[in-house]
Amino acid sequence: MILTEADLAPFRDANGLAHLEPLPGFLESAAALLSPGRVVLPSQMLTPTRKAFETEWNAFDSSRARETLQAIPVLAFRRHVPFLNPAVEWRGLVHQCSGFYCQQMRMIATRLRPRPAIAAHLNAIARKHYDADAGFLHPDNLRASQVVSYVETLARLGLDCDVSWRNLTEGAYPIDATQKHLDLLTEEALPLAEIADWSDQEPRHNAVILLLAWNSD
Repeated sequence: MILTEADLAPFRDANGLAHLEPLPGFLESAAALLSPGRVVLPSQMLTPTRKAFETEWNAFDSSRARETLQAIPVLAFRRHVPFLNPAVEWRGLVHQCSGFYCQQMRMIATRLRPRPAIAAHLNAIARKHYDADAGFLHPDNLRASQVVSYVETLARLGLDCDVSWRNLTEGAYPIDATQKHLDLLTEEALPLAEIADWSDQEPRHNAVILLLAWNSD
C-alpha cells in the first residue's frame, strides 16, 4: 500500500512519530511515558511483499532458487517513522522472512533501483542465504561466523552493516543506511538528509537498507 503523510497523520504520537512494532512488557510501558499517545500502525496499512513485488518474484522457482531468486533493495523504517518526504514513494510493507520462524517484518519503505553493475551481486547475497542454516537463519540464532561471513561479503562490494547487522535473517539482508551506500547502490536516490525529517536523529539509528528476498518457508 502506498502511504502519504495524510495516511500516517492519525497515527503519529505527541512527538510526531508513527510506530510500526509493538514493544514487549516493560518496554511498552516505558514507550507510553516517552511517546504519549503511542499507537501501532494497523496491519491493513501494510501489503505483503509477495504481493507488492509479485511481478519480480513470479519467476521464482524453489527448485532453482540459486538461479531465480531476486533481491529487492529498499530503504526502510522498521520501528518508528519520522515525517517523510512527499517526493518519495513510500509503501507500507510486511515481509515474511527468517525461514521456518516465519517472522513478519513490518516496515515503511521506499524502493531503491540498484545500479546494473551491482544488481547481480545483491541477487547473489539472497541466493547464497536461501534456506540458510537449514531454514533457521534468524537473529536469535545468529552465530559470529555467520555475521563475519556476511560482513566480508558486503565489504567486497564497498558496503557494511556495522549498525544494522542485528537485522540479518533469511530473506532480509541489512546494509547501513548511509549516503555512501545509497550512492553505491543506486543512481536515483535523494540525498539521505532529504528523505525524511530526521529531527536531530542520527539517520543510521532509525533507518536501514534491506535486501528483501523470497523466504524458504
